[in-house]
Amino acid sequence: MDVLSIGVFLILAVVSAMHFYWAFGGTIGLASAGPVLQEGDTFRPGRALTFVVACAIAALSVLAMLLG
Repeated sequence: MDVLSIGVFLILAVVSAMHFYWAFGGTIGLASAGPVLQEGDTFRPGRALTFVVACAIAALSVLAMLLG
């Protein structure tokens, strides 16, 4: 195991966990995570899309460990 692959894995695992938290209804940090639209509203993707993103990031974290 390379130190870099472990670091990448940990960072991606934390980001993935945050997305799973938001997908299942968590609200901490959600207001500052999305971009602000021209109308002043914050962009809020749906729970299904957030879950898909969380799964993709989790898969990338596993890939970082496998390739490291």
